[in-house]
Amino acid sequence: MFSKLFQRTFLKSSIVFILYGCSSYHLRQAPTLPFSELAIPSRPQDNLAVLSPTGNYWAEILLQELDVHTPNSNTSQGWQLKLLNDAQQRQIASIANDGTVREYRLYHRLKVQLISPDKKEEFQPISIEVFRDLPYKETQRTAKELEETKLWSDIEVEVGTRLARRIIWQLEKINLSNK
Repeated sequence: MFSKLFQRTFLKSSIVFILYGCSSYHLRQAPTLPFSELAIPSRPQDNLAVLSPTGNYWAEILLQELDVHTPNSNTSQGWQLKLLNDAQQRQIASIANDGTVREYRLYHRLKVQLISPDKKEEFQPISIEVFRDLPYKETQRTAKELEETKLWSDIEVEVGTRLARRIIWQLEKINLSNK
């Protein structure tokens, strides 16, 4: 008798708390960005006016995450992303006793700086480093090459999404300090 009463009370109170929690939960709204275009160079040594992020899958992900596009003209005076460093590297992480590679570590290091059109805002450079470990066996070479390609793709997606979050965070930080 007591256990049924306890179960019903517990069930009812649980439902009430769940419904209360759901009613007060609000999804975070998409940020309002001060730009709809963002110029991204292809390589660090390129001029800032190079607008096409060819070969940079992370740049495509960034544009999708921020819901912006690259400008149409090559003389963009709008918001720009200065590419300070963009490096991918595969290093040996561990070696077996017989001297064969057991594991590689895949690195992607990116350092960028957001530049406003009027150059009034001083944005700190954003550094992102993502790595993945790739177990390796010479007998499974073809499969491991495919796995490595997939890991590089995953790394690029993560770099793009992290960069989008960091840019949004920097813009929100500037907006809060100006209020």
